[in-house]
Amino acid sequence: MNINSIIKNLTESVIDFQHDKLDPRIFKDDDNIKTDVRHQILKGAKEIHDKEKVVSVYIVGSGITYNYTDSSDIDVNVELKRNISDEAYQDLVEFVRSDLNEVNAVGSQHPINYFIVREPFADWKADAIYDLMSERWLKKPTKVSFDVQEYMDSFRRTVSDIDVAKGELRRDIIDFNIVRSFKRSDMKKIKQYLEDKLKELEIDLEAIVEQYRNIVDLRHLAFDQYTDLSELDKVKYGTPNKLPANVIYKLLERFYYLDFLKHISQFLRDVDWKLKPDDVDELISILDHERV
Repeated sequence: MNINSIIKNLTESVIDFQHDKLDPRIFKDDDNIKTDVRHQILKGAKEIHDKEKVVSVYIVGSGITYNYTDSSDIDVNVELKRNISDEAYQDLVEFVRSDLNEVNAVGSQHPINYFIVREPFADWKADAIYDLMSERWLKKPTKVSFDVQEYMDSFRRTVSDIDVAKGELRRDIIDFNIVRSFKRSDMKKIKQYLEDKLKELEIDLEAIVEQYRNIVDLRHLAFDQYTDLSELDKVKYGTPNKLPANVIYKLLERFYYLDFLKHISQFLRDVDWKLKPDDVDELISILDHERV
């Protein structure tokens, strides 16, 4: 999907960002979480509890608001009973990342992602908070409207940068495959060229991962600095979720750019940041199945 069709789609469907009801795949008619989804999330929290005592489990994020999309994350904050060392925290984060996260909630395409909370969560950062242990809303979502056109210039620039990086990656893959198709008798001559092309692909991938990190970091920074905004800006935005960095993030999620960035980041981690010739086939498969 190119940027012009995205903008046309946005212009025609701004009201679709807000639903009349909460996602029926996650919530019952009474706005309490579905039993099977709750059990699934708490099962993952139990695995964390077996390593470090957990005192609370609650979900936040757009997936539990009226602005959900079909693939919005279900962000699960897991609060520990005691402070743990940085090393223990990193071990726990890695366990969560590798063993628990990115599994879809039953009956939906919403990936569940756990976050280890080391200090009290600032509830002003979330538009909605649902306590899974007590099965009650700590902060119920409200319907918040906004004019998406205010964010389009930033969105255009971000999408354009991603498209350029993706195009460079595809062109370098074509070059690599051309060289790889040469006769074996010529392989000695082109061995160095193949290695150079693999290095170029690594650089392409690292650039895409850096884009992803920047998008995520800017979003986190915007939330962290919300309390420092002037009163005028607080009135203007009303909620941290209307800050430009967060809206851009959500637009990228809506049009599958975020999925692309996540998949490339995961792929590069899986190959330990070092490509081998056979890895290129998997990379091609990833690109062929992307929706951007």
